[in-house]
Amino acid sequence: TGWNAAAYLGGEMRDARRSLPRALLLGTGGVTLLYLAVNLAFLRAASIEEMAGVTEVGHLAATRLFGESAGSFVTAAIAFVLASTVLAFAMAGPRIPLAMAEEGQLPAALARRDERGLQTLSALGLLVGDPDQILIYVGMTLSIFAGLAVAGLFRARHREGPRPFRTPGHPVPALAFSGLSLTIVGLTAFDRPDAALATAVTLVAGTGLGAFLDQTR
Repeated sequence: TGWNAAAYLGGEMRDARRSLPRALLLGTGGVTLLYLAVNLAFLRAASIEEMAGVTEVGHLAATRLFGESAGSFVTAAIAFVLASTVLAFAMAGPRIPLAMAEEGQLPAALARRDERGLQTLSALGLLVGDPDQILIYVGMTLSIFAGLAVAGLFRARHREGPRPFRTPGHPVPALAFSGLSLTIVGLTAFDRPDAALATAVTLVAGTGLGAFLDQTR
């Protein structure tokens, strides 16, 4: 996760045309290599059958490879990484609703830069739920909007002409990404209909709020 977070800060970069593609390429490449390496280590430590239904796969793999003490260390390291990820998203994530609020697509209160932490308080409200449900819910929502954002390239190129960034192989990467995002959403909805329902309610509420704000502008 976070491979695309550099795009959230594009509007605040000094030389976005040069820095943003570099950040995305290095970030995506690094995350891909780490993801493959970690999963390879998991598969060498335990079989797929042994990992089925196990939440702390990292602990299981480290224990099998290096002993119980190593498993505890890996579990602590994973917790630290997750905490740092939350902090990174706390800084990068609010840039999206901030930009939308500045364009009048969300309530103006979300565009304020102050210490009251309105968006932080809203995010903390999710902590009252089951962590597994939250991850599935957020994952589905992110997959939907990531696919829509990439699909929006076709409309942007058609309506606005040449863009400052070039995508090698267009439109194949955009079509593949949008198709994979739709596939992930469909499979998750089939497996977890409760999370799919929560996602659908969120989308309907957000669409209604957006339509209301458009009429009142």
